[in-house]
Amino acid sequence: MWTVRGEYGEPIRGKSFAWTGLGTSDTYGVAVANHWFLSDRLSLGPSFTVTAFDMLSGQWIFGGEVEGILRWHFAEIGETSFFWDGTAGYLHTSKRMPPNSTDWNFTFGFGPGVEIPIGGDWKLLGTFQYHHLSNAKGRQTTENESQNEARITIGFGMTW
Repeated sequence: MWTVRGEYGEPIRGKSFAWTGLGTSDTYGVAVANHWFLSDRLSLGPSFTVTAFDMLSGQWIFGGEVEGILRWHFAEIGETSFFWDGTAGYLHTSKRMPPNSTDWNFTFGFGPGVEIPIGGDWKLLGTFQYHHLSNAKGRQTTENESQNEARITIGFGMTW
């Protein structure tokens, strides 16, 4: 299945789950992905996202993120499918992001989603994810500021 989606991320300040995030930038993105089904309920595939970080000072930072997505469809109601995504990837930005970090970061995310058929091979997709980015330099360095965000996506998919 091919997908295209729009994304919005709201930063989560402080500690969330096991990770502390200091970033304060809202994120906006557009992503494309391809999913190959390994079984009826499990798919795997690559995703590429172009992201813009709103620095709230009139400045924008742009980046490209490459991720792998593992998707588990855990329930269906009629033809509507509910799934859980897990992602991991790499983000490179035009400037340091967050500002006290580096221009490269590792990323991961997870969260639930829904896939609703809208006709033929087309689906409407929506997800809610926890997304984290960090350069993984460790807590003892001054260049390891990270950002956690609650990310909402909406998009379309086409099975092939």
